[in-house]
Amino acid sequence: MPDHCFCERLRDSLVRQPVNTATSIAFLTVAAVVWRVAFRPDRALRVRGVRLVASPMLAALFAGALLVIGLGSAFYHASFTFVGQTVDVLGMYLLGTFVILYAVVRTHEVTTRRSAVAYVLGNAALLTLLVLVPELRRWAFAAVVLVAIATEWRARSSGRARGDLRYFAAAVGVLGLGFVFWIIDLLRITCAPMSIVQGHGAWHVLGAAAAALVFGYYVSEGREEGTA
Repeated sequence: MPDHCFCERLRDSLVRQPVNTATSIAFLTVAAVVWRVAFRPDRALRVRGVRLVASPMLAALFAGALLVIGLGSAFYHASFTFVGQTVDVLGMYLLGTFVILYAVVRTHEVTTRRSAVAYVLGNAALLTLLVLVPELRRWAFAAVVLVAIATEWRARSSGRARGDLRYFAAAVGVLGLGFVFWIIDLLRITCAPMSIVQGHGAWHVLGAAAAALVFGYYVSEGREEGTA
């Protein structure tokens, strides 16, 4: 049991870490927002030039990644099983690689379907690595995040990706702040095992906020025509 990985004390109950479990729900909230904006029948928020809104497949992949993170993280912190850990980290891979995928789709002449196949195969490889060598999970995630930032920056430099860069910069900053809380929790620099305030819980909330900012960045690529 990875007691040393988190500050919050493990309970002898159905939910082993209540705070870290509850804060995972933040990702489900963002997933619901993405789904509503992209799939609302009346299209009350109509956006022009936003491929994410225009493509149900891309929108579903983005919302699905957030859903997997939220459910996987909640299950992991509630159960503390290897299966839970695997699903939790897989969701993080899915979101990071989606940012890479979306940058590629917007800057290269490649079909959405072909990109989706590459997305699935890439994450299948990451899942295999996660199961066979779980010790590398954090390094692999760090690599995915760095590649995602670099790929999006290159897309911006090409002129084919637009949008309000402040959203993306804020997303990177918020994610970085979340990582600081993650380190504080991991190293127990400040630790109150039974408190309702947990550094890892802050990592969850800030990670979800970063995902929401990325979505705002994608939506800002188009021009809001109006609301109903």
